[in-house]
Amino acid sequence: MGRPILAILLHTHLPLLRGTGTWPVGEEWLYQAMAESHLRVLITLEELARAGYRGVTVAISPVLAEQWADPAVLRSFLYWLGQAILRAERHTSEYRGEYEEQERALGAFYHRLYSSLAEEAAALVREGGLVAGFASLARDGAVELWSEPLTHPFLPLLTTTPFRRAQVLGGVVHHLLAFGARPRGIWLPECGYTPGVEELLAEAGVEVTCLAGEGRAGQVGGVKALVESRELRELVWSPRGYPSSPAYRDFWMADSYTGLKTRAIGSGYHPPYDPGKALAKVEEDARSFARAVRERAEAWRGPLTLALDTELLGHWWFEGPYFLRHLLPALEEEDVLLLHASEAAECGRGALRAAPSWAEEGLAPWLEGEAGAFWEEVGDLEKGLLQALQSSQGAPAEDLEEACRQIMLAQASDWAFMVTRGRAAEFGRARFRTHARLARDLLSTDPARRSPAREEAARTSRGFPRHPLSHLQAPLERRGVQG
Repeated sequence: MGRPILAILLHTHLPLLRGTGTWPVGEEWLYQAMAESHLRVLITLEELARAGYRGVTVAISPVLAEQWADPAVLRSFLYWLGQAILRAERHTSEYRGEYEEQERALGAFYHRLYSSLAEEAAALVREGGLVAGFASLARDGAVELWSEPLTHPFLPLLTTTPFRRAQVLGGVVHHLLAFGARPRGIWLPECGYTPGVEELLAEAGVEVTCLAGEGRAGQVGGVKALVESRELRELVWSPRGYPSSPAYRDFWMADSYTGLKTRAIGSGYHPPYDPGKALAKVEEDARSFARAVRERAEAWRGPLTLALDTELLGHWWFEGPYFLRHLLPALEEEDVLLLHASEAAECGRGALRAAPSWAEEGLAPWLEGEAGAFWEEVGDLEKGLLQALQSSQGAPAEDLEEACRQIMLAQASDWAFMVTRGRAAEFGRARFRTHARLARDLLSTDPARRSPAREEAARTSRGFPRHPLSHLQAPLERRGVQG
């Protein structure tokens, strides 16, 4: 029996948040995730590469990469980090109340952390930002980069094949332009699969993807497919997973004055957070997980896949980047072979049965309640645009281009999920309604409706996705992504 094989696939995505306000969701969410997850994970992967460890795969959604590269977002991100440093200074010098000594020490801890992140971010901005940082790791072979469909749509619920195709192909083209290489793999948002998706992936030159479901890594149509391991995921991401340990920082408990999160996880009572205790626990958990991979592999023929949202590492689970830093050496100690996802997929020879999503409820998390009407409206807009493209009358080409952008932005799976799960539901509802309304107005035959919509839509999309109609209309041979 050969060595156990593991693929670690980090899915890195946020919806379009720039220009959507700051608090309590909007751009605040973007900057928190950039600081606590995206930047810290990049730094961790760079440290691992310098130590000789490779093998992690990172899927990056085009809509997030576009925001990473936006000069206005980068300026605001550096300002956000500066404000975080000031908040940490205030906590260190001005905190009064229970556990004053520990709280002030935590203020100093955060001051060191945010100062270091600000220094790293400023240097990274001069070199091209997070996009350039991840691209450099990929060129050196330390990580493998995957793309995603353009705006993170839940493909099974899109009505028309042309829009599914445009989302997939657009994701490949955007990745090529942003990162300088064609991605071998594409992460399907929410692991969303419906028969025929594999054909669209193959048309776009995609070699491998990751699915939820039963069975072992194998092949779907002409595309290799990993199968995410629910058992491994739930060790890390579930109510009883590693992040629930009382040694770790509580996500929800924040100081009312500075906003710093200074309490550990508790049941009713939340003691002060102890970074030293947390770091000792995270190394223990990394070793535990490596053992679990080896034990699971003994009863499993074929590669195992741990698929996680990158936001878990740092944003939701503050200690997550430290877990990743300790995990790769621990896997080596357990003789587990960590491979890039495309390499691991090459080792798959099993039979698999794909599920429609990662959720046990199937499509329900994106269809329940009013969210179901979102997809009906999106379907009507898809068909309306396709009909307008066949008509010699109606809206001018530039309005159809912008309408296509707004439809694609409305297709993001995030909005429906926010509404069904009740997390920032008003924000998700408002974003969907805005994109859908603008698309409808831009498709109107009434110039009086199109004119104001044109200006608002331009501010909303800022030209993303780029040239979306080309992905709906042009033959594949002319798109430059084959071979």
